[in-house]
Amino acid sequence: MNINKRLIISLFLVITIFLTACNKQVANNIQNNNTLQTQIQEVCGNNNCGENEKYSNCPKDCQRAELKKLVVELSDLPSGWERQTGGIRIPSDVSEYGKKLGWKEGYEVIYRKIENPDITIADRLSVYPEGVMQSIVYKAPEDDFDEVYRYTYTEIPLKKIGDHSKAYKEKTINKESKDEYIIYIIYFSKADLFHTLEGADFELLEELAEKLTEKI
Repeated sequence: MNINKRLIISLFLVITIFLTACNKQVANNIQNNNTLQTQIQEVCGNNNCGENEKYSNCPKDCQRAELKKLVVELSDLPSGWERQTGGIRIPSDVSEYGKKLGWKEGYEVIYRKIENPDITIADRLSVYPEGVMQSIVYKAPEDDFDEVYRYTYTEIPLKKIGDHSKAYKEKTINKESKDEYIIYIIYFSKADLFHTLEGADFELLEELAEKLTEKI
């Protein structure tokens, strides 16, 4: 009698372990199937803009936002700023070099400090063929001068932003008064979009550039 009880208990344990293993396998299969379905749904080129897809990594499935939504917005700035001007860029706003590289369209916006309107931040956005972005971003601004001012540019360190990026310090010297003015310029591109950010606060420009890459 005791032997039969032990056999029954052993058989019961074996069946329990077997059913538990089966349930785990079924759960794993369901999880793997769900993962596979998600991967299939987010394959670039299936005409469905998936959760992990956006314009910059899958333009085939995801539409680009309006250019005015891809530049710096007032909500991106700390308090104390206001919009000064902004609008669609036209070909006459673009250098001959930019036109030769296939400039398509653009948008720009300028903000100013409420307490000191002379302090501004500008964001100029342009659309180019993706294949020319390195030529655009890595072309350093050239020193220049006019009757009153002399402009010099020095490249400065910048963490990687977007696909390609560079930063410069622009020093403007009044040749008569010898007064000096410093602003910073950040160039960066992502997908077929090229931004030029200009302002006196370099750390703020870096923060804005990172925010802008998330919009693309």
